This record gives sequence, structure tokens and C-alpha cells, in this order.
Amino acid sequence: MSVELLSARLRLRPLGLQDGQALRGDPAVLGGMHKLPRMLDGWVADLLAGESGELTWAVSPRGNRSLNGCLGMLNASLDDDEAELSCWIAPAYRRQGYASEALACIIDYLFEDAQLVGMRGSCYRHNCAAARVLEKCGMQLRGTLQGVARPDGQQGDLLLFSLSRADWQTRRLGLEPVSGPD
Repeated sequence: MSVELLSARLRLRPLGLQDGQALRGDPAVLGGMHKLPRMLDGWVADLLAGESGELTWAVSPRGNRSLNGCLGMLNASLDDDEAELSCWIAPAYRRQGYASEALACIIDYLFEDAQLVGMRGSCYRHNCAAARVLEKCGMQLRGTLQGVARPDGQQGDLLLFSLSRADWQTRRLGLEPVSGPD
């Protein structure tokens, strides 16, 4: 089961069934993210089956249990040495640094506690805000997949980002990254 995490302004709590169902029906969530709709289906299925919905979090301000966003991992089993992360913040709470703060908190938690060697993230080229969040969290652009089907039926280019454990550790020490784009 996911642990509750606190950042400077945010509470990241385990995603509950009610949260998952609310997000699953929200067109703003389903229309803008590459993998989040598929991730939500898996999370909700786990919760309906009585499983913990592990490694998924609802995002809310500290002292509040509202649902202002969510984030989690695509491979929640941690079978791989890498994790793919996805994050969504409700429109009313965007442009306040919540996505960057929440994602940085999860990245730190997963590198510290899960001993992963790397993290991945992706976003559509037109989603400049998501690309900026990934970059602010230390992820580097590694490539582009062209002509990927979007949830709205259109096609778009998908930007692929990654962060290695070594680069994360270097960032935490305030040094320059050791690896560049492939």
C-alpha cells in the first residue's frame, strides 16, 4: 500500500476508490494525458478487487483531504528497475507548482525507498506545461515518438523523458548532471 507523504505544501495520500472513480469520469483527465487513463483503469480495478491500489497517490494541500490531482506509477509492481510516472493536477490548481512539488516528492521517495535505477515520464509535444514539470524534476528529454494516437482520436508526438539514479543523486548534491541526452 502507498504510504502518505508530505511535501512543503502538499499531502500525498493513497488513492481511494472514490477518488479513482471521480478521476476516471473526468474528461479533463482522460483527454490530456498519454498513459493516465490506462493507469486509472488499473488503479480502480485494483481498488474494486479490494487491493491497495499501491503506488498511487491523491494530491491535496496539507491539512485538506480534497482531491486536487493524482499521480502514480505505470508498473506499480516494481518488477523492473525503472518506473514510469504520470501526474495530473486539476485545472483550478495548476500554475501553482503543485505538479512539480508532488512529482519531486514521489521521485525522492521511490529512489530512496524502492532502490530504482531510473524513472521515465512522457507527455505530448503540445503539453508544454507537462514537459516543463518533468524537466523541473530533473528528467531529461531522451527522444520523441511521432504519430502516437491520443485519447481524443488525433495523433501527436510523444516526448520521452528519463532520470537516472546517478543524475538524481547529483541533483540532490547540487552538482551538474553526469549524463546527457542519448
